[in-house]
Amino acid sequence: MLFCALASYKRQPTSNVIDHTVSSTTANLIDVKIDHAFSEKHRISGGFDYDNTKTGGSSDLGTIFGSSLPQNTRYARISDNYVFTPSLVNQALFGFSRRFPR
Repeated sequence: MLFCALASYKRQPTSNVIDHTVSSTTANLIDVKIDHAFSEKHRISGGFDYDNTKTGGSSDLGTIFGSSLPQNTRYARISDNYVFTPSLVNQALFGFSRRFPR
């Protein structure tokens, strides 16, 4: 019965809005990775990422509906691996990330 009541319900007219938006992304990315093998059993690696990205858009409805999202991020990581036996591996990982506004 509830379905029949919902199916026969007539909705009131509404005001619809149509908008055209344009989005763009500008990115400056730098990635550096370094690997070093001390021996067959001992390896170390590290990396650094620089991310300076701006994403935004504009709207036909005006600047109040547009957006601009800057992202300024740094990532650093280091890994140390040592193989004692094929079934026993020691791995130490350290990472750091920082995101801050421009």
